[in-house]
Amino acid sequence: MRVGISCEFIGTKRNGTATYSRALLAGIARYGGEHEYVAYLSAPEARAMIPRAATITPRMVYPYLALVRVPLTLPVELLHRPVDLVHTQNWAPPWTPCPLIVTTHDVVWEAHPEMFPRALGARVRLLAHLASRRATLIVTSSHYSAHDIARLHRVSLEKIRVIPPPLDLAIAPVVSPAARAPALARYGITRPYILYVGSIEPRKNVDGLIRAYAALRRAHGVAHQLVIAGQPLYLFQQVLDLPAQLGLRHDVVFTGRVADEDLPAVYSGADLFATLAVYEGFGLPPLEAMACGVPVVAAAAAALPESVGDGGLLVDPADTRAVVTALARALNDPGLRAELRARGHARVRALGLEPITRQVVAAYEECLDRARRPGAARRQGRSALYRKDTY
Repeated sequence: MRVGISCEFIGTKRNGTATYSRALLAGIARYGGEHEYVAYLSAPEARAMIPRAATITPRMVYPYLALVRVPLTLPVELLHRPVDLVHTQNWAPPWTPCPLIVTTHDVVWEAHPEMFPRALGARVRLLAHLASRRATLIVTSSHYSAHDIARLHRVSLEKIRVIPPPLDLAIAPVVSPAARAPALARYGITRPYILYVGSIEPRKNVDGLIRAYAALRRAHGVAHQLVIAGQPLYLFQQVLDLPAQLGLRHDVVFTGRVADEDLPAVYSGADLFATLAVYEGFGLPPLEAMACGVPVVAAAAAALPESVGDGGLLVDPADTRAVVTALARALNDPGLRAELRARGHARVRALGLEPITRQVVAAYEECLDRARRPGAARRQGRSALYRKDTY
């Protein structure tokens, strides 16, 4: 079987889709079996960012601009150099000469259109909806997202497979404070800190985290900095203005984008990782924090409980008092901190490259089988959506 994988975000963005692509290729290089894989890239520097493996062939498909690549240059590439099936993320060409498998991490664009600029949201909603309708098989990261996709895209649950994103264990603790120090200094981190990693946009509820941090300081005298590591993305100005309004101008640090090579140090230096996102299709940063041995407090909202599992403390993001209590416990209770580290380590192992990659490869094989034998779709039934071995 020859599988084409659209990896256009590698080398062009530092976001969840790029992380997914890189981790998936890392897993395929080791556990992809004897199949052949073609990685479609859109940035010259991406070649150096993917694994060198006999089974993976990099292929450049320009431009990165989705309005040209998705409907034109990727289908042309598939015509000139055929594959047995093609795997895309979130959206797909209107036509392909082979079966299509789509990874749709979430449908927040449709579930919460108010959280995005109107024109951008409308375009992405249309592309994602068409991709779901066209796909032979859909992969998504959580049961929460699976039900949202089925409901909002009007597709059957039986063609959706829940497979968590593979976690690339290349991100590992930087134990030595001296080794962490240069990275922390680059981002203005000068004292113990609570960390958030992710974009700044309404669904991430970064303003809620800043307000909870302010309440934590008042109630418990916490002197930690709050480090917001990520790029402003949509409707973010009120978040950037909030620390000054709360008298926290020198206590909240906005780092902007953190370089990939600095992330392990930034994670490892934190005393606590916190996210109060109100909508996530899965959420990799809490797991990356766990991989670096950092206790996690996360919102009990959307798919985050599936991502975090029992590896962190879950809390209602709308209940500021409960959030403050959880943050204080995770910072100040040595026994709880040790327990969270141990549970986080176990959670990360369950989502490692090998088990998740093997599930993705099995989905490729099923997708091709379904395309070749139409009756197979009915025989698969709904059971695959609820397989407990996906976790």
